[in-house]
Amino acid sequence: MINSLLAISLHLLALPGLRDQTITLQCGAQVSFVDHSQDPEISWMYYDAQIASAYPNAVLFGHATNRYNCHSFAFYAQQPAYRNYEIYGEEIEDILSAYFTEVSFTDVVPGDRILYYSCPSGTAGGDYLEHSGIVSKKISGSSSYSGNLTGLDKVFVNSKWGDYGLYRHVGNYCTYADRQGSLAIQKIRFFHINYSHTHSYSYSSDSTYHFKQCSCGCFYEEHTFVPYNIPTSNLLSPQYIPGWRCNQCHYVTEVDPFI
Repeated sequence: MINSLLAISLHLLALPGLRDQTITLQCGAQVSFVDHSQDPEISWMYYDAQIASAYPNAVLFGHATNRYNCHSFAFYAQQPAYRNYEIYGEEIEDILSAYFTEVSFTDVVPGDRILYYSCPSGTAGGDYLEHSGIVSKKISGSSSYSGNLTGLDKVFVNSKWGDYGLYRHVGNYCTYADRQGSLAIQKIRFFHINYSHTHSYSYSSDSTYHFKQCSCGCFYEEHTFVPYNIPTSNLLSPQYIPGWRCNQCHYVTEVDPFI
């Protein structure tokens, strides 16, 4: 039952819709989109519970919603305030060669886009872009990667799963990786955004999350705050300043992110 529900939900955002005016992606390209900001919200608790049961090792970063899709998250904006738009896969395909450079698995770095392709019968060109995400981490060491899902256990990805939530997951541990038949993922490609400047990262907070974003907007990552006792300048003193620390990159702040 869970697999059939997942399959239905993953296709909801792919249904034909009226495209609105164009928006500018992080890479500078303009594409058409569908505005879902006024759409009724789905029951995120129900959908979140489904994924928690089927994929317990996937880390939830954003609740289930029908407001935006994977391509919008990966190529338009990662900030919560901009999660209202749907972008079709063919729009992304049209701008890849001009604004991105395809890289091999060996050269993949955090911030690169990962694209999942199926080969359904009757599709022009043979390949169809089913899913996209942002590489958040690559584990060093050998990998048996061969152009498809095999070996993607060395890559962590941030991606939006259809009408389900936004997750951090291993590259081959998601609903798309489990598809069967003509919708099965047959090819994985990696793309690096064409920026020529030195990247500089800034930090900000929003609710329970700490955000790390390059000034060019090409990489955006959500980190979680945890309570932390900030040591005083006198290392011999038992006193401390109550604060918060990111449990991933250890960024420390005195500002309460929950206010």
